[in-house]
Amino acid sequence: MKKRILTIIVLLMAFAVRTLAESGTAQQSILLNLLPIIEIANVSGNTISLSFNTISQYENGLNTGKQVFKVRSNRGFMVSVSADAPTFSYSGIGTSEKAMPVDNTLFLSLVENSTKGEIANGVHTDMPLSATAKDILVNCGRGDEQSFAVNYKAKPDLTYPAGNYQVGIIYTATQP
Repeated sequence: MKKRILTIIVLLMAFAVRTLAESGTAQQSILLNLLPIIEIANVSGNTISLSFNTISQYENGLNTGKQVFKVRSNRGFMVSVSADAPTFSYSGIGTSEKAMPVDNTLFLSLVENSTKGEIANGVHTDMPLSATAKDILVNCGRGDEQSFAVNYKAKPDLTYPAGNYQVGIIYTATQP
């Protein structure tokens, strides 16, 4: 019995020594450096084609239908729009003595806005586009895949020869 008690005491002391063994710790601090990031994407496609077949279409213009854009940003942002040139480039069989201006030929309407932002001052239905950038959305909130949609309206007149007229439209999302 004494032997058994002595064995138990020795085992308990060995366990106690094992639990009192030396230890060390190391620690790290993790810093996340979240830089400003913003992305804008055209969801509807890159090329829009409008064919003018009647006098009424020339006089009243043609609409493109809804063109959707998505913005992802970790800060508030604004969106501006401009044409990449003041006039359309021309290709066709005719010759044109004058270039077709973008201003007062191509118009933009903001038809949807889920950016948590405000429509910029001066933006209205059928706002004329030009090579000068115009803010269309301001004070937009941060977040993932916020969207807005526009509709273009083209209204050329009959003084330009038949052919293809093209201009690029640039949307810029900026974190102020």
